[in-house]
Amino acid sequence: MTDSDSIFNAADTLAEFSNLVPGEIDAFYIAHPDFMPDLRGGGAVAFEPENLSGRSMTLWQSIQEFLRKTWINQFSLDGAVGLITFLSDISKMDARMPDLLTMSHEQIQEQSKRGWPSPKVWPFQRAVMFLTISPWRARYCLACGKRFVSSNPKGRFCSDTCFQKSLKGKKLQWWREHGDDLRKKKKKK
Repeated sequence: MTDSDSIFNAADTLAEFSNLVPGEIDAFYIAHPDFMPDLRGGGAVAFEPENLSGRSMTLWQSIQEFLRKTWINQFSLDGAVGLITFLSDISKMDARMPDLLTMSHEQIQEQSKRGWPSPKVWPFQRAVMFLTISPWRARYCLACGKRFVSSNPKGRFCSDTCFQKSLKGKKLQWWREHGDDLRKKKKKK
């Protein structure tokens, strides 16, 4: 798999994450265990500006809502930097927490002076950067309304199924508008 295939797959996975409903999060992490830190733990939290709705939500839902807002704004620079930084901060805490729980206050101060290890760069963050560089790829399917990543500038549907559904709808609409006239003409002949 080339780097471009890998980044495009990561962008598709980002779109999949953005379309999740609460019952699907466990299956998502099983299918994509290394896409982003596991954010399912912890109780209901409310983050700003991620929690735009004012309702209590889990950490993964807060990041999902932030991603959806960034998608609507076509991956503006501020939104993308916010998403990448937020995930980086979570990754740092996730990586350091086991050490922090066993270290004394003096050991923590000493480690802070030496510097902590760099946080992991996740495919989630790479996908956000990819869509920030190519925001035209971040689309909404005209048939089902889901977010998807387009492989070409003219792509308007997330799948062949949605394309066929749309095509069938257009043909049906055309028939409703012109079918009576065609039947009358055929009957006259």
